[in-house]
Formats: sequence, structure tokens, C-alpha cells
Amino acid sequence: MNDLFDEATVEGVSVKTPLPPQPLPAAPSVEPLEESFLGAWMGYDARYKGLTTKELVRKQKTLQTLYETRRA
Repeated sequence: MNDLFDEATVEGVSVKTPLPPQPLPAAPSVEPLEESFLGAWMGYDARYKGLTTKELVRKQKTLQTLYETRRA
């Protein structure tokens, strides 16, 4: 079977000719978090002062879910 491809060409190029190296796409740059965890800023924001940890976690649930399913 290999002999069949010795003379085979596609658009004038031998199918056994190695392809030239393709440039790899650049990896996106990800900046490190300045927080100890995602959403830590809420503990210092005046809008959230007085809330319990449980209430803060509940408010972060959507953000955490999106982060964990798309990024983490």
C-alpha cells in the first residue's frame, strides 16, 4: 500500500513531502490575581460590610461557577 503513495500528488505536491512547520498560536497572557482568592475584594468593599461569610459566598456563587467552568 505504501508504494501507491510514492507517486501520489495533491495539487502538484507529493503526499510524502513533509509539511513546512506551522507557527503555533500565541498563548493568551493571564495576569496573576492580586487577591488571595477570586472575590476577596468583597470582604473590603463598603457595600458588603456586615455580611456573614455565608452571605458573601452566596453572592459570589455565580461568579465562582463561571470562573470554575470556564477558566479554572
